[in-house]
Amino acid sequence: MGRRQLERLGLFLMAMILVSYTAAFDSSTERYKPKKTNGPKPAPTPPYYLKSPPPPSFSPKSPPPPVYFYKSPPPPPNRKSPPPPYAKSPPPPPPKTKSPPPPYAKSPPPPAYNPKAPPPPYYRPYY
Repeated sequence: MGRRQLERLGLFLMAMILVSYTAAFDSSTERYKPKKTNGPKPAPTPPYYLKSPPPPSFSPKSPPPPVYFYKSPPPPPNRKSPPPPYAKSPPPPPPKTKSPPPPYAKSPPPPAYNPKAPPPPYYRPYY
């Protein structure tokens, strides 16, 4: 692939990523809206009830339209009870004193340089 083709491919991929991100955060699309999960859903109640029709009256006028009234939502439960008393935290443990480290066996000091000593043996690697 030539350099120009690689540049075009990179620009195309960046454009596609940008489009997918803008679609994911677009508030007008129904598909990406977060679902509300604040707890159990209440049972659906009809928003209004039809009142019983008025008693028939002997008038030449047409009967009045039905009257609707809206059901008021139930009052929220009173949850303003005093908070439970908190248990006191236990006192912090006393600081531990560091014990001295165990004595390790010291390695013997390296032998002093002796120019007349023979060189250490050379081990040939096995092939």
